Order: sequence, then C-alpha cells, then structure tokens
Amino acid sequence: MHVSGRNSRFFYFIWRARTLLGIKPNLEMFILVDELFRQRGYTLTLTIRRPLAPEAFHRGRSDAEWAEALRLHVGALATDPDRLFDAQAGA
Repeated sequence: MHVSGRNSRFFYFIWRARTLLGIKPNLEMFILVDELFRQRGYTLTLTIRRPLAPEAFHRGRSDAEWAEALRLHVGALATDPDRLFDAQAGA
C-alpha cells in the first residue's frame, strides 16, 4: 500500500536527529497525531495492491535487500498503480 503525502520538516528533523544520535525509541511518533491534523483539507491518495505471496521472496538476498526492494516498489506505486512486484529484479 502506498499513501501519498508528506509530513512537516519538523517531523523529519526529529526523525533524523534521533537516528543520528542513536536514540532507539521512535520519538517522532509523539507528534504524529499533530501531523495528521495538519493535513486537514488535503487529499491523500491510497494505492492498494494485492498482497505479495511469500513465495515471491526467494533466498539469496538479505532482509535489508528485500526491504529496500519493497520500499522502491511501493514508492513506484504512486506513479504506476498497476505495477507488479518483480522478485527477480527486486522492484
């Protein structure tokens, strides 16, 4: 599923600072409700595809490589909602 839209620069600043400082708790989630209310009046587009079958994930890749392939695939759904996940290509 892909959800269009962006959070505020402050939200991403908190995320980046937490990551750089090595803080594990997800502090930016404390302001997520405020981020939601800031979006009032904007249109969000949800692109939902069929779930991927577990068989689509063959061995030979690390979890990080699969996560990156899925991140790229979901991002591409914003411009190509009919895009299919290609397990061989990874995106």
